[in-house]
Amino acid sequence: MEMTGPRPAGRPWTRAEDDQMRAMFEAGVKAPAIGRKIKRTVSAVRTRKAVLDKRESGTEGEGKMTFATRIEHQFMQRLRGAGWVNATALPPSRRIVQTLLQKGWIKATRSGPKNVVLYRLTEEGLNAKKLPIPIPQRRRPSSKGKISD
Repeated sequence: MEMTGPRPAGRPWTRAEDDQMRAMFEAGVKAPAIGRKIKRTVSAVRTRKAVLDKRESGTEGEGKMTFATRIEHQFMQRLRGAGWVNATALPPSRRIVQTLLQKGWIKATRSGPKNVVLYRLTEEGLNAKKLPIPIPQRRRPSSKGKISD
């Protein structure tokens, strides 16, 4: 495995790193150069790109993503049981709204003389909201080299 900077040892990705990586890929920069710039391995860069692509497309593996992320869950909680909700009463989160609309978990409409934007939770969104958010399992430390009592 080629290391392209100091090993981050599981350091979480920041939004700035995600944005920088996306911009570099869109500009045609290759994964090794991106890794060097943001001090990540080539493998980490490629894996993170795949994760972000899946999130943006709303798919995981072969099928549609069936659970809501924490932030999607929080957003949909504000819509649950409320019928049509004025967009100005919700957190200003364009990306989340776009993602939820693409997944079919919320619907949008315009109403009134001022063409006010309203959102509501769909049955699919309610079902996705009810599912627990998967928690990735952490690797357990190896017991090799330890002395037993």
